Amino acid sequence: MALCLGADLLFPPCLAIYGLIYWRGGWRIAAAAPLLVTIPGLAVFLHTRRGERPADSVTVLLFAVVALLLCTYSVVVLIVYRRRKSAQK
Repeated sequence: MALCLGADLLFPPCLAIYGLIYWRGGWRIAAAAPLLVTIPGLAVFLHTRRGERPADSVTVLLFAVVALLLCTYSVVVLIVYRRRKSAQK
């Protein structure tokens, strides 16, 4: 479970950075969208983890669900991008 969650947390930002570097136009914006959620979400997560409050487990669960949704979004963007690029050739 922890390995899967780690991959969910790393894949969307890595694809966003890759998309920012190599993709052009609207694809660049679509690839970078997960960063708009990941960076503030990570800041809230780390701030919540500093204190010992009962809401910690809820924050971890919420961050895991958001990470899974972002991973799904990133995979869909990657698949659509690849299909459109291969159809243009």
